[in-house]
Amino acid sequence: MAALTEEQCEILITFVLDEAGYGLTRRQFEEQLLDIFEDISGFETITPTEAEPIVNHLWEVYVNKSIH
Repeated sequence: MAALTEEQCEILITFVLDEAGYGLTRRQFEEQLLDIFEDISGFETITPTEAEPIVNHLWEVYVNKSIH
């Protein structure tokens, strides 16, 4: 799977924030994001191994947004 653009990352983070807001644990964030992936064409069959680097990157973005 190709890397996500910054715009795509921002959209995914916005989805998480709209659904759950700030203050999620790492595990809650991952579950929320994987639920979102199920509704996105091309992501619905992503394996945990494939999802891991994407989730890690998006977690960093999410945490940085919550501190600022």
